[in-house]
Amino acid sequence: MSGSPPTPFVLPRALIFLASIWLIGSWMIAMGFTPPVQPSSSSYEYGLLTMLLCLASGLMIGWPLLRLSQTRSAAPIRQTVLDLVVILSMVQVIIWPLRLVTTWSLSRTAAIDATLAGWTLLAGAVVTAAITTDRRGPRNLAMIACMAMCLLGPALGVAGVMRGVDA
Repeated sequence: MSGSPPTPFVLPRALIFLASIWLIGSWMIAMGFTPPVQPSSSSYEYGLLTMLLCLASGLMIGWPLLRLSQTRSAAPIRQTVLDLVVILSMVQVIIWPLRLVTTWSLSRTAAIDATLAGWTLLAGAVVTAAITTDRRGPRNLAMIACMAMCLLGPALGVAGVMRGVDA
């Protein structure tokens, strides 16, 4: 056989650890340390929306920032696919149990999950294209693109609400 041996399949342990810390921190920020006096689905709604915003910012800004600040990857597609499997698996563990404390329907939960997964896959495509090189220019542009994808939608939504559009 000719060629070099395939690169080993290694779990990104640092990513798993950092993503877990991000999720725990997001949960603490969103829900606080004390339970509500009258626990109901409406008492958790604001905290869950905050949690989803923290989750989305970690997926669209935190993870790309981590990968784009590292050196060039030997196998960028494999690296990104493995990262996406790890990250999206963690998202499933967060999203689906939220139905226990909310009145979300199955279709609403699936829509939230699909939206987060779709945007994360799009960020993954941008990250994959940028980590093939050590040049700063493409990496900076990729990070700007990921930040724009994450922040531009909510900014336009706020601008629309301020102009009287029912978002």
